[in-house]
Amino acid sequence: MASSINASTSGGGGVITTADATGNLDLQSGGSTVVAVTSTGATVTGTLTASGVSTFAAVNLSSTINSSAVTLYAVTNLGGF
Repeated sequence: MASSINASTSGGGGVITTADATGNLDLQSGGSTVVAVTSTGATVTGTLTASGVSTFAAVNLSSTINSSAVTLYAVTNLGGF
């Protein structure tokens, strides 16, 4: 279980919060978790959309990549890498 903040979509709507002692937090819409935050990171269910500039601390390219599921793009600037 995790503590949760739920944007309720039933009845008159509103915000429902629950608490526990796990240290985990779920952000919910209509009772379904869309973001789960734990001590190891965050999990997004569905699509993550960002506008503007997105910055990542590190990208791990050491794992196997399924080439049938990858669209290749030309990379012109890797910031000194």
